[in-house]
Amino acid sequence: MNKSFVKTAISEEDLDVYVRAYTGKERLQYGFEYYRAFTTSAQVNKAGVHRLQIPVLALGGQYALGAYMGAALQQMADPKVIVVGDAGHYVPEEQPVATVQYILEMIDNR
Repeated sequence: MNKSFVKTAISEEDLDVYVRAYTGKERLQYGFEYYRAFTTSAQVNKAGVHRLQIPVLALGGQYALGAYMGAALQQMADPKVIVVGDAGHYVPEEQPVATVQYILEMIDNR
């Protein structure tokens, strides 16, 4: 887990769930479709950029993308940007209590 800061956040049992979810040609193909769509999604977003009128929360791990999560959304929203301390790429897994707290705060303040 070289993208995580909290190395124990994702257990062997968790990894087994991910492996099962992506085992088999069809499941693996569907998993890769997410990444294959990046270019198309970017083109669609650039062509029809209009600002979202809904609350947007951008959580980035302190040891990963951090505030860049919000910067990536600036063209289409006014995100509430939070850098989650002691987290890497897998913020919900590494800091689940903080993640839920930030989501609930966002919901309560809408």
